[in-house]
Amino acid sequence: MRKRVIICGFGFMGQTHAGNILKTNELELAGIVTRSSRKKLKPVAGNLDAGSLDWSRLEKIPFFTTLPEALDNCAFDAAVIAVPTALHADFAMECIRHGKHIFLEKPICANQREAAEIIAASAEKNIICHIGHCLRLFPAYRFLQQIYTEKSYGKLKYLKLFRRTAVPDWGAWKNMDTSLEAITGPVFDLNIHDIDFALHLTGLPENLTARKEAYDSKLFRVNWQSADGTLIEIEGGFAGQAGFAFRAGFMAYFEKAIVEYSTDASEPLVIGCNGKSEAVKLPDDDAYQLEIQAFAQALNSEKACCCTPGEAAQALEICLKTVESLNSAGNDN
Repeated sequence: MRKRVIICGFGFMGQTHAGNILKTNELELAGIVTRSSRKKLKPVAGNLDAGSLDWSRLEKIPFFTTLPEALDNCAFDAAVIAVPTALHADFAMECIRHGKHIFLEKPICANQREAAEIIAASAEKNIICHIGHCLRLFPAYRFLQQIYTEKSYGKLKYLKLFRRTAVPDWGAWKNMDTSLEAITGPVFDLNIHDIDFALHLTGLPENLTARKEAYDSKLFRVNWQSADGTLIEIEGGFAGQAGFAFRAGFMAYFEKAIVEYSTDASEPLVIGCNGKSEAVKLPDDDAYQLEIQAFAQALNSEKACCCTPGEAAQALEICLKTVESLNSAGNDN
């Protein structure tokens, strides 16, 4: 039986998820919650090409200006919440109170208190709560997860993850605080992807330190050692120069190989091993589509999603510790 899903928030990610819901046989797009009128809506671009939305298929989809209006006038099973982060907790808790399953965009919310409330409430009411830490599903990162788990090249000794882009100027970003400390800044909104992936891969950190880059107030790096001994480095942020293209990737030092991935390389994923370098062909599947399909499977089987609210709360906690370290003595550049 197809599950009826509404979208809350219709910016870049809301539009992306709507398009993917329309492509998923197990789901039906039941409504859209947005403050903008249907006539004023237009496509919003982001850092990545996240697929296309067939706007003609929205003509018969009901639009609502508030979540309570949707709850009163639309029968649905689940909600995809893609509103600004400061509103995540309010929307999530309202859905949970009404027994609706939720797909909540990252970060889970703005603080640990709200995260704890979402975790407790969703568990009490047996609500499926998937958090949109989509990096786990991107092909290159799935490959890294596989060779790490299988120890294909021995133990992972060092992992550097990076993610940089210009300060966003699309959609609602024009009016947001993009400083390192802000919940709408790069630590919580951009590099939280890398933080979550590192936690997912190697576990919780020890001896975390972070510093701001002296040459750009919105760039930073954070280092820690995982419980399994892996050295982790994450660097990036919002580059101050307008027009700086989005770049992301990683460099993984294993005992027997170096694996490197970069979004802007002619051969994105390369392995150096046994005296030679070899490019790896990656599948062309869409991580955003995969996470909607995973959510659909969870709704139909009532099983946990691939990123739980507990895991997302850990990523939020590391972001908070990173900001605390950035603001400590000696990081005033």
